[in-house]
This record gives sequence, structure tokens and C-alpha cells, in this order.
Amino acid sequence: MKACLLIIFVALLVIISLNSCSKEVAKSIFFSGYSDCKSSTQNSGTYSLSDIDSEYIQYSTLEPSVLAIIHHNLLLNCELKSFIVDSKIVSDTIKISYTAIGNDANCLCKRDIGYSIKELPYALYVVQIRLDNFLYATFNLDFSSKAQGEIVLK
Repeated sequence: MKACLLIIFVALLVIISLNSCSKEVAKSIFFSGYSDCKSSTQNSGTYSLSDIDSEYIQYSTLEPSVLAIIHHNLLLNCELKSFIVDSKIVSDTIKISYTAIGNDANCLCKRDIGYSIKELPYALYVVQIRLDNFLYATFNLDFSSKAQGEIVLK
């Protein structure tokens, strides 16, 4: 009898500890694509802030539980061949990963990247954007049924 109670107690502790761990949930992304180059800096591969417009995130609720995002003026290689966007939720953090494919040219240009995250619960989130595995930007986003706004990235 004591052994049975001990087994039940241990099983309950395991269940409670598993439920308290933060879970990582992949979210469906609809990637609408990226723009052509808006402008470029040729040959040097460098740029000055006076040469570019502000980089910013524009977001809105597209439909219930769908967050639409446009990342404006992201500097990427001029010879970009493909671009992949992925996301996952860990606790109250949305982790967005950008992967640029085709970094062959010696120039940069501004591009707009558009995508939406589906089946996202309404909540206050910390958003982390990674570009080619490096942390690129972090900001807070209050996602609700009427969410919309712009966040300037520095």
C-alpha cells in the first residue's frame, strides 16, 4: 500500500514538473515574400545611416488570431536568391528566424519582407528576430483583435 502511494506521489510530481516547463510551439507562417531592391550601395559593401530610410516593423491583426508583419527597409544582399521566415512561441516570446540565401554580391540594398503568423493567441509578447542565426532585434508587442502599429528598429 505504501509503495503504491509512493508511486502515485512520484507520478504526480513528474506530471506537475512537466507542465510547468515552458513549451516551444512552432507556429504556421504564411510568407508573402520580399521586395526587389529599393536602392543599393555598390562595391564597398558598407553604408551610412544617411543613405537609408529608417528600418521599422509594421504589424496588424489581419483576421482573428493572425498577426501580419511587414519588415520595412531590411538591408540584405543585392543578389538575394531566396528568403526563409520561421517562427515559434516559447512562453511569452515569439522567436522569428530569417534566413537569407544567396549572399554572393558585394552590395547591400533595402528590401521589405512580408509574412503573417497564424493561430496566435492574443497576449503581450516579447518578439525576437534573428537574421542568419544572430539576434537582430527585440521588442514588445501587444497582440489583440485590433492590434496595429509601427516599431522603429535602431
